[in-house]
Amino acid sequence: MSIPALTGRIAARSAGHAQNVVLGWVAALLVTFVIAGVLGGRYDAGTHLTSTSGSERAQEVIRGLGGSSLDDAATSPGGSPNADYDVATILKVLPVIAIVLVLASGAIAGLTTLGVAAVATGVTLCLVTLLSNAWALPSFGTNLVAAVAFASSVAMSSPILARYRARRRREQFDEDALAVAGETAGHVVLLSGAATMIAVLGLFLVPATMFRSLALGTSTGVLVAILAALTLLPAILAMLGDRVEALALPFGRSEAANGRGFWAVTTRFVMRRGPKLAILVALPLLILAAAGLTARPGLSGDAPAIGVTRIVVLAENVGVPDVAQAIGRLEIALDADQAIRLVAPAVTSAKADAAVITVALPAVSDDAAAAINRMRMQIIPAAFKDSEAEVVVDGSAAGAAEFVAVVRAAMPSVLAFEVGLTLLLLVIAFRTMLLPLKSVAISLLCVAAAYGVVTAIFQYGWGASALGLSHAAHIEAPVPLMLLAIALGHSTSMHIVMLLRIHDRFEVTGNHEDAVAVGLRATSSVITATAAIAVVALGGFALGDAAVIQQLGVGVAVAIGLDATVGRVILLPSMMSRGVRLRWGVPGWLRWVHGVVSISDGRGQRA
Repeated sequence: MSIPALTGRIAARSAGHAQNVVLGWVAALLVTFVIAGVLGGRYDAGTHLTSTSGSERAQEVIRGLGGSSLDDAATSPGGSPNADYDVATILKVLPVIAIVLVLASGAIAGLTTLGVAAVATGVTLCLVTLLSNAWALPSFGTNLVAAVAFASSVAMSSPILARYRARRRREQFDEDALAVAGETAGHVVLLSGAATMIAVLGLFLVPATMFRSLALGTSTGVLVAILAALTLLPAILAMLGDRVEALALPFGRSEAANGRGFWAVTTRFVMRRGPKLAILVALPLLILAAAGLTARPGLSGDAPAIGVTRIVVLAENVGVPDVAQAIGRLEIALDADQAIRLVAPAVTSAKADAAVITVALPAVSDDAAAAINRMRMQIIPAAFKDSEAEVVVDGSAAGAAEFVAVVRAAMPSVLAFEVGLTLLLLVIAFRTMLLPLKSVAISLLCVAAAYGVVTAIFQYGWGASALGLSHAAHIEAPVPLMLLAIALGHSTSMHIVMLLRIHDRFEVTGNHEDAVAVGLRATSSVITATAAIAVVALGGFALGDAAVIQQLGVGVAVAIGLDATVGRVILLPSMMSRGVRLRWGVPGWLRWVHGVVSISDGRGQRA
């Protein structure tokens, strides 16, 4: 059975058992709430690396000597700003989301989408609460998962709702309308959901607990959103029937098919100016992207006044002359380093098999990272050149520096994974290479430009005070990878919605310009509303106090906004203005997948 036929059957069955499906989702929501409440979700804002810089033995020594007290003293003033940012923040933007949905779809249809998204988000939060007992989430993780789940649910539900309403307007029966909506738009949902999950699952490649827990949580949210769109939404639509059109606004239903609509005129204007217009628009984005290259990644965490680093010396007996003399040389060398603020005397364990030297450094910064690197590469090797003792550098400052290094090292592999698999998915869907390359290139350009905006605002302070945002000496290390995953996944899913409709029209008429115009016009309301909701829901992170969530919120909002406007309206049509024959060809090595992953639903109705 092909994927379109499968999605159509799922939608039809859900509609046939509407009340049972709705009750099933409500029951799942209640059960997971109860279980999550009993177990109690837990997270650890300080969990960064899957393995710290020191050995387990070194950490045991530190705990045995009560070394955590200095960390607590260093980080306690002011507390953690992340802890104040809870799930209630998304409720602040909920009225705006409701208004956007009502304007885009009408009161009943908009509230239906909102209700499905709310249920999907609730189930996701409960499941993530259960998972967090095994995978520790950072303190902002709950809100990030909730926002992604909500935005994904709206993105998955909108194509099915739009196709169903279009069929109802042509006086189709309920069952047939839902089956066709499930078979065509349901196929879009699966492809879009797969693209989003590929993007967020790329975070698993970072060897850090924080990233892997966020990848697991957000991918869970996307999966729940897909299931809700294919089951819960058709069930609710079957119960509503024609009432789904109630209280619809008089504008925005459709444009005239005579080619004089806004999107048709805009598309002709853009395509006739093709490459010149693309270059003119891409230049400012490239300049913004260049600003992102100057970003200095760092890690604020709880923003302590000092960062603690511990040097752990492990030996059979640290009191023997060669080890003791090496420790003495190390203390003298550390005192001489101007970047080190304090060197506490060495503390020896009860068995004399370990000694710990505590060093205080400036808060996480380039100076602190350089000092830690000097300790590891120069100071410690020079002091212990005549000793066989094992020396481990550990502690909050060292861990933070290592975290930044781990993120930097993982970035190329994450980028290759996300871009590579996204391209493969799009090539299979469109059965051509050029369109996927252009789509992903536009998405990456928008993400890079958004990162440049984040750098300009937060690192250089351009407009930060006017916007009520924080100004720091660096960009939080997790931001670029999370920005790439969330924005790339969302933009790719929206490109799938539009490009499949363009492909559908081109196969019917063979007119390339007409196909692009119709594709833009047919998907304009869905993509615009979905992008606006994603900007509001995910951009709401900028309302938080912590630098990492502010930077992520602004970056995601700018990336999605650029992709939905400049990318979709100007760049993509202008890049499709020539070489029509190259765009819809079917490479021979892809023909074997056509029967399974097919754009057509077998009835002449395509997604």
